Amino acid sequence: MGAYFAATSWRGPEFPLGVILALGATLLLGIVLEFVACGILYGRDHLDHVLATSALILFSRRGAADLGPAGLALPLPPADGCRSRS
Repeated sequence: MGAYFAATSWRGPEFPLGVILALGATLLLGIVLEFVACGILYGRDHLDHVLATSALILFSRRGAADLGPAGLALPLPPADGCRSRS
């Protein structure tokens, strides 16, 4: 999530500020998730923790894909650039 926050924050010369803000946002998200999702599972079976964290991973990946910026389109290099030049 930290990488997602940094990638969706400012670009260009303000990027270091965006990284610092992404660190703070990731810290807050971690604290919230600890209390909301993981904290209530203490004292239960370890498989409950595994299932909860797996669900959090699935939800966060899907949310990032749905809400995040579209991927960058990069042109492919020419095919003859892969040949050895001997």
